[in-house]
Amino acid sequence: MNKAKWKFIYLITILAQVGAIVIAVLVIKYIFDCYAYGGEPEPIIAIAGFGAVLIIPVISRPLMNRAIEESEYDENGMNIKSNSYLKLTRREREELDKQKLADAERVLSSSTIRKLIKPGSKDPERDMEKLIGLENTKKRMLEMAARMEYDRKNKKTRALSSRHLMFLGPPGTGKTTAARIMTGFLYRYKYIKYNRCLEIDGNFLVADNPGDSALKTRLILQKAMGGVLFIDEAYSMMNGGQEVIATLIKEMEDKRDKFVLILAGYEDEMKELVRTNPGFKSRIKDYINFSSYSNEELVEIFKAMAANADFKVSSEAENRLYERMIAEKKERYFGNARTVRNVLDESIDNHSYNIKCKKIRKDKYKIITGWDVNIKPSVDPF
Repeated sequence: MNKAKWKFIYLITILAQVGAIVIAVLVIKYIFDCYAYGGEPEPIIAIAGFGAVLIIPVISRPLMNRAIEESEYDENGMNIKSNSYLKLTRREREELDKQKLADAERVLSSSTIRKLIKPGSKDPERDMEKLIGLENTKKRMLEMAARMEYDRKNKKTRALSSRHLMFLGPPGTGKTTAARIMTGFLYRYKYIKYNRCLEIDGNFLVADNPGDSALKTRLILQKAMGGVLFIDEAYSMMNGGQEVIATLIKEMEDKRDKFVLILAGYEDEMKELVRTNPGFKSRIKDYINFSSYSNEELVEIFKAMAANADFKVSSEAENRLYERMIAEKKERYFGNARTVRNVLDESIDNHSYNIKCKKIRKDKYKIITGWDVNIKPSVDPF
């Protein structure tokens, strides 16, 4: 019920209580007149009159209090009519602001926020071309970008109420990189004001102290306004109870033209998140699937990562790496590109040791060789 209706209810309760006073006055006058003219007042009239006087306030008072609460106070408990904050002295306002800042800093520090905000892609098409594999994913993203461009040219930038997204797929398949690329497209076509992406995981929103999770979520949303909020492993938000999810869903609707939310995670867990929280389903426009990489693509990713570390990869190392990826995919915690990163770090460790032991010539100082790549995965201590 909106505030106008509550104000109307408040007016009705006031009239009811005024009516009770009028009834009381009339009943008293009736009794007085009866005795003044030597008559006896009718008991039924006196009882009904005084009964109404007693019952009307009992019924109307709680409703009036509720109407006052709903019509005169905002969601933060501030009095709208009197605007009590502005009536505070300057010193009182400064003290109140300091307290609010202290609470916010306790729950979410400014230094933490700065580390979480990443720039979106400046050239999303070029960055997308650099992605290895993911052909269906890239095709879907380009389709979305084409729709944004179409709406922009036809002056329908806000034709869609939002561009909230969900990324579904296994770990290490480029979802974070894709979020930054999508941020670039959203910025180019004016769906967001700033080309930036605030990146967290679902557990980050779960505060240490009870009751702080909703505040932490609101603070994160405030910092994400004008850009993209990317939440990886979003299903872990359920660990914080409903306050995190309820706060997020409300802002997705109320601020749908102020920011874009991208939720990401394993397909089955994300479907469970939506199933148990149907508010997400009605607010998310697009779903993008990410598939695991083939063994050939994993080898290419290894070579690209090695090149970024100023290494080349020998053909023998590529062959051994291919065998290693077959074995890794059977492991419980296989993580696609994340696993490749770990294998590269392991191979560089081996490379350093092999150079020291003179198993590798110095002219191959920057070449990952077959000696450096283990075919068998590392033993899982867990």
